[in-house]
Amino acid sequence: MSFQRGQAPNHAPTDAGQLRDALVEMRAGADCEAAVTAFEDAVIRHGGGEVRDGSRNTVLLHDWEKIKQSPLYMQGMRRNE
Repeated sequence: MSFQRGQAPNHAPTDAGQLRDALVEMRAGADCEAAVTAFEDAVIRHGGGEVRDGSRNTVLLHDWEKIKQSPLYMQGMRRNE
């Protein structure tokens, strides 16, 4: 993930909760392989999206011409009226 976005700490609680849910299911008799695979698939799906977004963000933040076209650069942090 791109260091600018810092999404890992945001996803950690969700991932931990989903892992807990998978472990509870396994303890209740669910198929272990299926529960772990479902957990991994979810983590890979949302983690992969964040990595792709972070990569795009990194490219945008390192292209001065694109930065100069951004609303933050052009308008600053003023309220829209």
